[in-house]
Amino acid sequence: MDVIEGDPLDGTGQGVLQGRLVTVLRSTTAGTVLATGVASATGVLLSIYVVRTFGAVGRGRLTAALLWPSLLVHIGSMGFVPSLLYHVSRVTRPVGVLLSSALWVAAAQSLGTVALGYVLMPHVLAAQPQQVVRDAQVGLLLVPASLGFVYGLSALQARLHFRSYNTLRAAVPVGTLLVIVAVAQQQAVGLRWLVVVPVVLNALATLVCVLLCARMSLLQARLPDAGAVRALLGYGVRAQLGDLATLTNVRLDQVLLAALAAPGVLGLYVIGLSSSTLLTVLISSMRSVLQPRVANAGGSGGAAVAVRAGLRRYLVLGGAVWVASAAATPVVLPLVFGEVARTPGCVPAAEILLLATFAFGFKELCAGSLQALGDPWAVSRTDLASLVLTVGGLAAATRYGGLVAIATVSLAAYGVQAALLLWLLDRRLRLDATVPQQTRP
Repeated sequence: MDVIEGDPLDGTGQGVLQGRLVTVLRSTTAGTVLATGVASATGVLLSIYVVRTFGAVGRGRLTAALLWPSLLVHIGSMGFVPSLLYHVSRVTRPVGVLLSSALWVAAAQSLGTVALGYVLMPHVLAAQPQQVVRDAQVGLLLVPASLGFVYGLSALQARLHFRSYNTLRAAVPVGTLLVIVAVAQQQAVGLRWLVVVPVVLNALATLVCVLLCARMSLLQARLPDAGAVRALLGYGVRAQLGDLATLTNVRLDQVLLAALAAPGVLGLYVIGLSSSTLLTVLISSMRSVLQPRVANAGGSGGAAVAVRAGLRRYLVLGGAVWVASAAATPVVLPLVFGEVARTPGCVPAAEILLLATFAFGFKELCAGSLQALGDPWAVSRTDLASLVLTVGGLAAATRYGGLVAIATVSLAAYGVQAALLLWLLDRRLRLDATVPQQTRP
């Protein structure tokens, strides 16, 4: 249930308003926004520390070192995250069987992904110093440290255990910040620390998450079940094509800059992206809540109600956050990051990226809803179509344009994809609404 009822209202206008405020603050969405906000805030604080300590060059090097390890976590998962979310929500098989099978597969996925990444790092980071390549190779340990964690989180999310889900996913970034601050009090902190600490904390979080899932009867100590693995792979492969395209659309700008541009250019672009932090927090939180709700509702009329309410809520809340962030960006970026943020093109690119992120929010909510309704291929088709625009546009913008040109390509790609997914989702919901009438005697 999304909300927990507050105290009885006294019937006055003020009492009604206070009661509604209490209801909102106690809601699942509010808790998810808070957890996502805490995680994002710690990331921003770390980013500020890196920029003020090592400059834009250091920020670019750290982004390059962590970019591919984090990408490979998604690539190596083979779509198991949305697949687990769907199958556990629908309970297509016993939940303990699904999660235990996924964790066994995670071990095999990790071995192959780490080996592939180790070979690729010198090539995909050819424009970076050798130290960055070595840091990225160390960061590949993030793959085995993270896969079990995100699979366990998916099971908690699917069964609507949002308090545990939110606490665990906020713990790693908060822990990273606390460890770095503690170490900085004793000695100088190099960029290698910022690579190693998340790996260690993700491994610890995986252990805690697995134990918690076992305690909640979401995990069984058993060998993998062939039927469960086939079911997870069947859905996962269809979802993975779109997820890879989505991930490429989201990160391709940084991937190309890491491969082709100097670290300082990548650092400036990441600084510009930070203006979208609040909006990204809202988007991630709303999708985290909406997708399992729609999956639990299935193809019933309740799914349509949940989807349309979620989109309307995002239009209001997302629009307010976008306007506020756009107004604050010219002042806040230089204030937070210093003179580095006054580099020509940084603030205009940030404003364009804000609008692109707003469009991305519609795309994410529609994509999550379609996946929850058991139609991941619809999302994959639009992701792959958008990828063509993204690859061509960003390749040209990276080589011949600048930060503003790269941001503009992202805006165009997300805008087109959001419009396509809104249309596909509306058509799917209308089709589902006609099925009960067609099947009546």
